[in-house]
Amino acid sequence: MENSTIKNILEITKKVLCNPKLYKDLDFFEVPHNKVCLAVIREITKLSYNDIGKAYKKSWFTIYSAVKDTNKNGLKSFTSKVIDLVKAEVK
Repeated sequence: MENSTIKNILEITKKVLCNPKLYKDLDFFEVPHNKVCLAVIREITKLSYNDIGKAYKKSWFTIYSAVKDTNKNGLKSFTSKVIDLVKAEVK
């Protein structure tokens, strides 16, 4: 069941990330979309890094570092916007 939830959130996140209004301050091609997707999944599902890593066939530390990277530089506010938009779509 977790994989279906992760896939559902991932699909919604991909649609949200295609919105050009999000990229006023950032260049679309410089945003690490995979890392943002992992941060969104982590925030919404509240799954552990290990559980998300199993779904992606990666180590927990890879997921942890990707999520922490989205809290640096100018990505924190961008990631927060994406999380809010995805939460609105999920409900």
